[in-house]
Amino acid sequence: MNENSCLRVVTGHWPPYSISRNVDLGGAMLPVLQVLADKLDVCYKLVSAPAGGWGTRLPNGSWTGMIGMCERGEVDVVLGPIADSTERSLVIDFSTPLFIDKQIITYLRPTLEPDLAGFVKPFNALMWILLLIISVLVLGSTFLLLLLRFRILGSEAPSPNSGTRVPAPWHHDFPHHGYSDRTGRVLLWTYGVMITQSMWWFPRSMTGRVLGGSWLLAAFIIATVYKSNLKAMIIIPKVNLPFTTLEGMIEQDEMPYMLMGGSLVYDIFKHAEKDSLFGRGWEGHSISIWNYLDGLNNVLKEGYALIVDQNTVKNILHTSFSQTSKCPLWLTQEPIMSYRLSIGFPKASPLKDRVDPVIRRLLEHGLMDYWLQQELINSTSCLIPPGSETPEQRSLQLQDLYGVFCLYLAGTALSLLVFVQEVLAAKLSRRHLKHLEIPAVKSVTFDQPNSDNN
Repeated sequence: MNENSCLRVVTGHWPPYSISRNVDLGGAMLPVLQVLADKLDVCYKLVSAPAGGWGTRLPNGSWTGMIGMCERGEVDVVLGPIADSTERSLVIDFSTPLFIDKQIITYLRPTLEPDLAGFVKPFNALMWILLLIISVLVLGSTFLLLLLRFRILGSEAPSPNSGTRVPAPWHHDFPHHGYSDRTGRVLLWTYGVMITQSMWWFPRSMTGRVLGGSWLLAAFIIATVYKSNLKAMIIIPKVNLPFTTLEGMIEQDEMPYMLMGGSLVYDIFKHAEKDSLFGRGWEGHSISIWNYLDGLNNVLKEGYALIVDQNTVKNILHTSFSQTSKCPLWLTQEPIMSYRLSIGFPKASPLKDRVDPVIRRLLEHGLMDYWLQQELINSTSCLIPPGSETPEQRSLQLQDLYGVFCLYLAGTALSLLVFVQEVLAAKLSRRHLKHLEIPAVKSVTFDQPNSDNN
């Protein structure tokens, strides 16, 4: 057949399906095209995709991109494959679906970074609040129980040997040093037991010992769990993902995101109601990119997120891992939507009836999946969640201890304030004692009688 009778086939650069290699074609669609050309006994001529990618509908009803070329009869086949939709089916015909793909979100793969607040992560916020409440309850109950025992039973008890009244054992719990000293003792004891430190004061009465033993046991369990969790977090650190769903991406404002112009998602988001999830996704997107490579560049260098086909990301991971053994991207596991991918033809094209039986036979023999998996085979090594990889020895950095240093500085500042308060209190106390000081009695001298007068 002469060149003029060859099929005009338009395709773009869309891994893993169609991979443009200068004037050649690669990817999973290359063997499909070769089988179709052989079975239909035709030749083909590749046509580069125009600006606009797959294509989008303009206000006047016409289409851009590859769909527009097919609608106008400029090409015979849109190899794509292209996503099947009701709106698109009004202007072009679709073959039997070749593949099923999903739209997901991809962004730079999170890595382990120093955490300023890492030392508080073993417990969540609710646990810390409950621990604070329990500490206050222990402090208050200890103070009240010891005070009530002291008030009810007094500070003396009969001696078992002599029968005389002697200082009771609980007298040492609350000596006569004022409420501030008593509160300070109980406060230091409560805090010291919680951090498993030996204390110079401990309740000596039976009431105090039962109360103290219970708190000591509870504090020991809490401290052990905290240390174990902290050690586990250091040995097997957890990497936090910025978001895992479309809703999470829309609600956050730290990572801008892009839409792939001309894609099915682009059209759906654009025409969705503003208060719907897809409508809010359209309002919140930063830019639209019309070239796959531009989008990949923005993700890798600018830190953008991109809504794109799952198999496209897997192909990037496959290529990167095959060449460098690295996984630069991560993809969300919850899909935004699923869709069918087919070959496109002009309306009422006779090619559709000839192509569909060939595609069905390829699907029945599993060749479609086989050719696709050849482009994704090494991506499985990059689908392990961040932080779940084989543990590697990582030295602690200075940033890992910033939180502890800040805690120490806060404690030093607090102790300085307490010191200033003690100094001021001592000065006020001395000044008060001076005002209450009784004037000294002057000594009186008496003249001794003169013995000569006697």
